Amino acid sequence: MGTWAAKYAPTLFEEIHPSSIKDRVVNAVMSNSPPHMLLSGPSGVGKTTCWQLIARQVLGPGWKNTTHIYQARDRSRTRGETAAFERFLRPEGGDSKDTLAGRMSLDSFDRGFIDSEDGVPPAGIESIPLGPIHGIQPISRILVIEDADCLGTRIQPMLRRILENESSSTRFILTARAPSRIIDALRSRMLHLRFPTTNVVTVRNILVDILSKEGYSHSEGVIEDIAHIANGNLRKGIMLIEITARRGWLTNRDKIQDYLGRLSPKTARIIVDLALRGKTHVWSKKEKGGSVLSGAMGRVDALMREGGLKADEVILRLHNAIISPSLLIDDSSRSKMLLVLSKGDARIRSTKSSRIELERIIMSWAKIGTSIGLNTPNMN
Repeated sequence: MGTWAAKYAPTLFEEIHPSSIKDRVVNAVMSNSPPHMLLSGPSGVGKTTCWQLIARQVLGPGWKNTTHIYQARDRSRTRGETAAFERFLRPEGGDSKDTLAGRMSLDSFDRGFIDSEDGVPPAGIESIPLGPIHGIQPISRILVIEDADCLGTRIQPMLRRILENESSSTRFILTARAPSRIIDALRSRMLHLRFPTTNVVTVRNILVDILSKEGYSHSEGVIEDIAHIANGNLRKGIMLIEITARRGWLTNRDKIQDYLGRLSPKTARIIVDLALRGKTHVWSKKEKGGSVLSGAMGRVDALMREGGLKADEVILRLHNAIISPSLLIDDSSRSKMLLVLSKGDARIRSTKSSRIELERIIMSWAKIGTSIGLNTPNMN
């Protein structure tokens, strides 16, 4: 059983938000020679869904066979990052002259080879490749690089050379949250589509529509609460209504508000406060027996487990809590906390043990709290 986010993902360009992005995408993919593309914007606004629709339209029904995806964030700042990217670009090995971008596919010449189960193409009609007889090479493959802003400085020039010299029949699609981290030589060779944060009204309307299709009723104000917490992240909003619907909370606004309260920005401020006061790990007894981790790390776990936040999203919330004027500490201590956070952020991008790095941050803040008299070493 798939998630609601997957079940109700757009299948047509008409369903992309906002309309200004939709129009530019349609004009690009329906041209004789679609450009390379850079899709940028915050989390949960539809970048991945958009490139999937583009790949389906450009490559036809067999698009999954000739669409290749590289997750840059997973490899960022890890040992062998450059070698991993070279293997992606040159599957036959570094000594081979054959590149993935230079390979042709018969699918691009005759789409009748593939039995389509994708229904109507995203644009409403299939794109018809002109073929070499018209002097234009049909698009054979699409190479997608997710979170391309995480690519290292050695990798981006390599990608630029491949893009310039060996992509006559291939198109690259890059996604990024921070496009400024991508070198100008790459950005200038791509159509850049910026996805803005989805406005609250649009998020609310989509959530209401999904609940209606799923047959769930809800109390007044519940959807508005969820849309507010989603803060423009449509994927997060859909995830939250699915969780709350399956738990039977949609008609209990108090229950919803209690749950969402643990995911609000206020939670990050509580985490910072608990850490500075030395309450990093506190075990509380549960009503039905046993114990549960609370304190600062318990709150961090709740954000990641119940809120579905990734480690870098937790980092961002903690950063906002530190720079908030409501955190009443001196500038020197604030600077030390930010330095700890920045170093932790760098380590998180190069490890799969993100929780351990978050724990290290929390423990370091506890030491800062000790130095300014907010807690004593044996306070835990």
